[in-house]
Amino acid sequence: RSKNCPKSNTDLQIRNEPVIFIHGNGDAALHAQAPLATGWSRSIQYFMEQNYTEGELYATTWGDAWGTGSILDSYSTMHTCSNLLFLRRFAF
Repeated sequence: RSKNCPKSNTDLQIRNEPVIFIHGNGDAALHAQAPLATGWSRSIQYFMEQNYTEGELYATTWGDAWGTGSILDSYSTMHTCSNLLFLRRFAF
């Protein structure tokens, strides 16, 4: 869990409905590698400009997010049923 995740930090005051950003292969949760791997950075910036806090925004990165610096990494990363079920239980 992130230190900013509302479930793990009871000091955070939640004023807006929390947002969870989930994506698949071939990118990172945040800006990692221009021009393709920009993740949710722009979306998060938008929510922050609308007075959301870091505690109300949560993003995950799947796999190694181009660990070797190549988009081809995404072709060998597999989505397992157990991981997808975990993410669905977390989000919904």
